[in-house]
Amino acid sequence: MRDFFVDRFANLNIADGVARLDFVRVENINAEKKQVTMSPSLRLALPFEAFMQMAEQFAKVREEIIKKNNEQAAAAVGPEDAGTTGTH
Repeated sequence: MRDFFVDRFANLNIADGVARLDFVRVENINAEKKQVTMSPSLRLALPFEAFMQMAEQFAKVREEIIKKNNEQAAAAVGPEDAGTTGTH
C-alpha cells in the first residue's frame, strides 16, 4: 500500500456511477498578501457505492470527534461552573 500526502480536499464530481475526489497541495504561501497557491495533487476515483460507504464512515468519525470534544470541554469547565451563565 502506498501513502499519498495532500494538503486539502478540493472538489467532488459524481458521474456515471463514479465519484472523483480531487485533492491539492500547497505550492506557495505569500504571507504579505495572505494568499496561498495550490496545485492539483491527486484524483481518487471510486465506485459510487464505495464513496457512500466512505462518507458514512467519515460521518461516524465526525460525530465521535464532536462528542469527545464536547466531553473534554465539559470536563475542563468543571462541575461547579457547568450551570453558570456568567451573569452574576
